[in-house]
Amino acid sequence: MTGPERRRQRSEERLREALARLIAGAGQGAAKSSPDALSVASLSRASGIGRNAIYTNHRFALDELARAREAAAGETAVRRDRLAELRAETDRLKLDKSRLATENAGLLARLLEAEGATASLRRQVETLQQALKRLRDASTPPHQDIGMRRE
Repeated sequence: MTGPERRRQRSEERLREALARLIAGAGQGAAKSSPDALSVASLSRASGIGRNAIYTNHRFALDELARAREAAAGETAVRRDRLAELRAETDRLKLDKSRLATENAGLLARLLEAEGATASLRRQVETLQQALKRLRDASTPPHQDIGMRRE
């Protein structure tokens, strides 16, 4: 193998390693955060190989980079859709929470009103029981012992 062939092979290995890091999100570009991070410039920085050399001698790297960008863009779209779904669900849950808080406040007011009415009715029952006892006591003749009569 000649010197230029070895140099090209080493460059190809470095490019493959850099591509793997970029695609995994471990490189300088952090591909997982944005498909824009998968560029020839970021590949050049990660591999230490000039952009002109990549364009001229390493077409495979450009093809892999394009495939990785497509995949990352698809993942980004899926994440964006999922994020929109989660935001809609969050908004719905906030409305439910607000509705339940209002409903709970109404129920608490009804409970307090019912407790007040119950206390008032208990006082009325007690008053009526005392009045009934007084009436019964007033209508019963005093108790006389039959065996104690004197004639």
